[in-house]
Amino acid sequence: MQGPLKEMVLESIDLVELIGERVGLTRKGKDFVGLCPFHTDHKPSMFVSPAKKIFKCFACGAGGDAIHFVMKTQRPDFRDALALLAKRAGIEVSPTSEGDKKVANRRDELRRVMEWARSYFRRNLMETDAGRGALDYARQRGFTDATMEQFNLGSVPDGWN
Repeated sequence: MQGPLKEMVLESIDLVELIGERVGLTRKGKDFVGLCPFHTDHKPSMFVSPAKKIFKCFACGAGGDAIHFVMKTQRPDFRDALALLAKRAGIEVSPTSEGDKKVANRRDELRRVMEWARSYFRRNLMETDAGRGALDYARQRGFTDATMEQFNLGSVPDGWN
């Protein structure tokens, strides 16, 4: 899902419009400037070049193309970011090779396992007597339920299995 598709997607995406949905941009010559969304910014340090189809923050170093911007703001992996942008550009993307399908299936399987583990350990912390000590300790340390949820904190029960 790379190569020509990547170039076609990057060519089709208006980087100024994409970044402008999250950042107020102002024209400065042939480029645009704005407050960087990746750090606390008080004066515009992020430059967007529509001609080069890149962005660069000269304060924190963040930069790249539209795919990298989506990866940094929405946190998908490269393939998913490319697929999101392809959809935005009206370019149909579907796994064509058997290898692509296997990779996609394996990724989905791993995501399901990770979600199960997250849920299991979270339940151990919040809903079991075995997790009560860890929960009390976390609260004594100043963790709120919202913080524990945000960072997916959980608890492992005693035992090796």
